[in-house]
Amino acid sequence: MVSSASTIALVPSSAEVNVGSAFTVDVVAQDVNLGGFDFTLGFTPLLTSFNMADFGPYLGAPMSFQASDAQIDTITLDELSFEDSTVLASLQGAAGAGNQFTLATLHFTALSAGAATFDIQSSFLTDLDGNTITADSLGTVVQVRDNNPPPASTPEPATLSLAAFGATFLAIGCYRRSAKRG
Repeated sequence: MVSSASTIALVPSSAEVNVGSAFTVDVVAQDVNLGGFDFTLGFTPLLTSFNMADFGPYLGAPMSFQASDAQIDTITLDELSFEDSTVLASLQGAAGAGNQFTLATLHFTALSAGAATFDIQSSFLTDLDGNTITADSLGTVVQVRDNNPPPASTPEPATLSLAAFGATFLAIGCYRRSAKRG
C-alpha cells in the first residue's frame, strides 16, 4: 500500500438548509489521481433522505463502471475506469499541483431539524495504474433548520370561555348581594 497526502472530502452545497428542501453533497478528490474508488458513506437518515448519485466525468465515463447502492444509513459508491492512465491524468490534472475534482454528487432532501452528519466510513482507492493508495477522509455537517417554528402560545378558546363564565357569575353574585342590602 502506497501512502499519500491525498484527501477525499464531502462538501455540501450549503452548510444550512430548511426542512423539506433539496441539497447536495459532493465527494471531492484533492491532490490525487484515481483509476478507481469504492466508498461507503454514512449519513443521518432521521434528518435526511438520500435521493440519487451523479458520477463526475473524471474517471473517463462512459469508459468506466459506475454503481451506487443505498441502505438505511449508508451509500456505497463504486467507479472503475477503463481509460488509459494518460487520458485520466489529463482529465484529473496533476496530483502534485493541487488538483481537485468531483467524483460524485449526492442528492438529499432535508426531513427534520438537527445536525445531519456525513462521513466516509470506508474507502478503497486505486491510482492510475491500479495500485492501492490511501487518502485522508473529511466528513461534513449540514444544519437542518425547521422553517415552521411552533407558534407563540395563545390561550385556548376553552380557557377564555371559562374565564368569561367565572367573571359573569362573580358579577351576578356581587349584584345580588348589593340588591339584598339596599
